Amino acid sequence: MPRKLTDETIFAFADGTLPADEHAAVTAAFRDDPAAARRLALYRSAARSVREDDTVAPPAPTVVRAKAIFTPAPEPSVAWVASLQRTIAELIYDSRVQLAAVRSAATERRFELTYEQNDCSVDLQAERLTTTEPESGDPRWRLQGQIGGPNRPDELEVVVTRAGSETPIVATAADEGAYFCVELAPGRYDLHLKLADGVLVLPDLDVS
Repeated sequence: MPRKLTDETIFAFADGTLPADEHAAVTAAFRDDPAAARRLALYRSAARSVREDDTVAPPAPTVVRAKAIFTPAPEPSVAWVASLQRTIAELIYDSRVQLAAVRSAATERRFELTYEQNDCSVDLQAERLTTTEPESGDPRWRLQGQIGGPNRPDELEVVVTRAGSETPIVATAADEGAYFCVELAPGRYDLHLKLADGVLVLPDLDVS
């Protein structure tokens, strides 16, 4: 029977205080328990928010993460990913291409993307984190975004799948300002946004 992870165990794993002899078993349990994995990401996100400088107004994505601590959204339904009409968004800006000639450590840690399709626009920012994947040691990434335009629904649902797949690996809901934030391992992904008239897909997103 898979191990049931308690909040105490998840917190200890996140802050590095879990006993070494439990690390392998807990790492395996996260693979079998998506809810616990989301709880781990939420705890790490909250910890980063607390550490941020509070002498200036926090950026909107930080507010989103902080709100999620106290008002977690209900688990989104993901059946629409495969059932609704799909529209592919067009990538119109990639900061990695624009800054290729002046590539630096900063551009390798963070990049921005903009997609458009009809009346919708989606701005994304990906940032490499200091936290790493338990097994590979690869750095995790935070992907945050906002959708704009008249076709934006009041309640925006977001699902992340592996590139070319319809199997969700992360599902979340945006806040009232259409901001959303997820954490991902390095890889290639499709981002699915549920709109009023179907699904907008941001395909083959290279997060690395």
